[in-house]
Amino acid sequence: MLQKGNTCSKFPVEFLGGMPRDGTTRFLDVDGRPIHHFFSVSSFSQYTVVDITHVVKLDPDFPVDKACLLSCGITTGLGAVCKTAEVEKGSTVAIFGLGSTGLAVINFILFFQAYLKGS
Repeated sequence: MLQKGNTCSKFPVEFLGGMPRDGTTRFLDVDGRPIHHFFSVSSFSQYTVVDITHVVKLDPDFPVDKACLLSCGITTGLGAVCKTAEVEKGSTVAIFGLGSTGLAVINFILFFQAYLKGS
């Protein structure tokens, strides 16, 4: 299993520009103008085109109803807890914002038996 993600090594910083790596879009609006891809994967569309580096192969025996997509907020939350704040058992943590990253931080600090400061 990989210990690190591969996105940073596979893409230049500009990859968040709204298009896949080849610089094209697969979607047009009703006037024929390009529709930019959200984080290069079009995650808010009915159909999507993804770069091979965004694809994860599941074991054929893995139950599909248990599979889910994890956004980068989950791994960002883990990185904030483990790498940036270096949370240890008994630490007290304050969280500002409860989007996907903040909610992930809550889960990880509870896992590490730390305390949540807030109201």
